[in-house]
Amino acid sequence: MQTAQSEQAPYPQKQQLHRGNELQRKKGVSKYNVYLEQDANLARWRANLKRGSAYTADLYFRRLCIFCLKQGLTPDGFVRLDKKEIEDRAQDYVNGLEESFRADGGRYAPSYISSILRAIKSWAEWNDKRITKRIRIANDGETPTLQDEVSPTKEELSRLLYAPTTNSRTRSSISIIALAGCRLEVQGDRNGLDGLRIRDIPDLKIVCGEGGKQIEAVFTQIPAQITVRAPLSKTRKQYFTFLPEEGCAILKQYLDERMGKGEVLVPSSPVISIDSEGRKRVSSLYQIEDKAAFLATNTISGHIRKAMRAVGLMQRPYVLRSYFDTRLMHSEGMQLVTHAYAQFWMGHIGDIERTYTLNKQKLPQDVMQGIRDAAKRVQNVVQTRVPPEDIVTLEEAKAIGKETWFASLGFTKEEIQKMDLINKEGPELQNSLRQRLQGMLAKNGMRQKLIRPEEIDLAIEEGYEYVDKLPDGRLIMKLPEL
Repeated sequence: MQTAQSEQAPYPQKQQLHRGNELQRKKGVSKYNVYLEQDANLARWRANLKRGSAYTADLYFRRLCIFCLKQGLTPDGFVRLDKKEIEDRAQDYVNGLEESFRADGGRYAPSYISSILRAIKSWAEWNDKRITKRIRIANDGETPTLQDEVSPTKEELSRLLYAPTTNSRTRSSISIIALAGCRLEVQGDRNGLDGLRIRDIPDLKIVCGEGGKQIEAVFTQIPAQITVRAPLSKTRKQYFTFLPEEGCAILKQYLDERMGKGEVLVPSSPVISIDSEGRKRVSSLYQIEDKAAFLATNTISGHIRKAMRAVGLMQRPYVLRSYFDTRLMHSEGMQLVTHAYAQFWMGHIGDIERTYTLNKQKLPQDVMQGIRDAAKRVQNVVQTRVPPEDIVTLEEAKAIGKETWFASLGFTKEEIQKMDLINKEGPELQNSLRQRLQGMLAKNGMRQKLIRPEEIDLAIEEGYEYVDKLPDGRLIMKLPEL
């Protein structure tokens, strides 16, 4: 039986839904928030979900309200129904979604329908009306819109990073995701109230010049560590990853630009920040002062999407994290990194063993150095631009070593090339060196020479041997047979 509350108009008029304009934009005010004010139990349920994930709490709340709107009920009115009717309505709603089409003509994704059902179940269980009937969803977990999505190649990522349509802030956002594996919400949460801060990159230092003026950002170690604090982590566990050399160069350029415009960076400053023009737009549009300097997750995503479309990449911005994961998988295959490290850098929960190792807040110095060394081995697999000095094969390294050694023996670069010394090995190389040494000592073929007695020490050092002494006191010296 429905109560008077459930029979009332399900939602207030539109003008009432948006009341409270004095609230700041970044508070994430939903048009359904009026029900939180009217229903304390609904507010408690949402607050409880929020302790696990603010995103999940808002998503479930919004989807529950949409479901109730379709049922002509308030959330409170829905849970006042008997358990069987609650289950039947949930089942009918799922059936209806599976058989209907979206506005664009496509089918609703099973993952979307499953998400709505989870929200309904969560609200019902909170009110001691747990749905025990097994409501099946065809192909549950399938994401049709993503099944053909392909991770970008190195060339595509490079084109995106260095396109003239990608500004320095967006370029930095992309590098933190694609080159370090951080989720988008690490840079700025969904409401723009928290995000990655300067102090979360311990290897990043701000250098000051005369009068204490900040002049440049420098990295004391590369790859640079990025600490993802628990509030920014999807698993609510702190972890760290590493930004390779290319990402450090990109981020340095962005931070230097900000300091050049007069911004003072402190440990609590955002790594990715709203700019002055963005603040002015917010102030003008909402008549409020935007005190939070972080960009909201959706805003970051929007900027990256715009940059991707400009270079012909049609995937989601989140696919950039898939790029990092794919490169780590490739690194595992090359035995450059362990699976445990790769999982940790991705911010995944991992197995119980990791609970007692990598999930610790403080690690021994030698262990930490081992992780950093692994990150250094991986960085050239991940980044799109590899420094020339790092692109050296084993054969090239041998050739460089040989050339340096030959030069120290007095060979010119032309002689090394003419005699093909780099490619010679064993007896062939020894014979070439012997001939060269004999030529150097013989000085145009002279195997004997006369010296004064006081010059004998120098002659012996040059490889000559004593033969005889002339009546005038001069000494006969000769080169030995090689």
